[in-house]
Amino acid sequence: MKNDIVASVVQYQIGRFTERTQNLQHLLEVIEAEAKKKTQMVVFPEMCITGFFSHDPNGLRRYWDEGTIEIDGPELQALSAATKQHGMHIIVGFAERGENVGVIHNSAALIGPAGIVGVTRKIHFPTLEKLYYTAGDSIDVFDCEFGRIGMVICYDAMFPEYTRELFRQGVEIIVFTSSMWRGGNKGGVGIDGPKRDFWKQLALVTAVQNQAFVVSANGCGCQDMGSLAGTWERLGISQIVAPTGEVLECASESETTILTTTLPYAKMVEARTSYRFITDAMVD
Repeated sequence: MKNDIVASVVQYQIGRFTERTQNLQHLLEVIEAEAKKKTQMVVFPEMCITGFFSHDPNGLRRYWDEGTIEIDGPELQALSAATKQHGMHIIVGFAERGENVGVIHNSAALIGPAGIVGVTRKIHFPTLEKLYYTAGDSIDVFDCEFGRIGMVICYDAMFPEYTRELFRQGVEIIVFTSSMWRGGNKGGVGIDGPKRDFWKQLALVTAVQNQAFVVSANGCGCQDMGSLAGTWERLGISQIVAPTGEVLECASESETTILTTTLPYAKMVEARTSYRFITDAMVD
């Protein structure tokens, strides 16, 4: 990272896997609108293209048939064409159809003007996700014209060893693409209240410990997770945090919004010349 970057995070209620066409159309509309604002990088929530599974009898079969997409499929091709047209980078999440029948990855792609820069596959899964998704096997940082970017998909952010590996690889911008649920009787693992407070602080702590910008896009609103799971509520609180720990932008828990700000290169210089974590860290 050598220059300032204009970045946006998009917080909204994502459609279900049966609404994939509408989901994709929404992404394309946001990309076009952000291009007019001269935004250089846009981060969308987890599963923003395909939506999540519906936990019903025979739910995995239906999700495999109707909810998954391939990396070289028309959805990512359409998004690649849009990023090429507008000279923009985006991070999008989707249910990736694996090479073997029945294997589905919870994936995120970094896409730029030249096409797909890299794909990350979620490693850690809470509760019901274990029944639908197969874990990835690598933690990667990807180089693009902005610098070194690492993608963290939702629950992976809860494990500090994940972002520490990104740190070891020289990450400069850590992207959270999430559908963090509220917890308790409103869906997902965790305790409503404490989980909200933890999630709000996690981006800040991650930014400071790893001396990187954290650009965090979380979903909001509710989703019917199927007849065997009921309706869950997302936690919101999307944020953009500087390596110095300064919260540049923060959304509320429930609002549909787009946060846009500049990631100042000077903040990274300030953080990395105040604390020498890169040279002082214990490295295996």
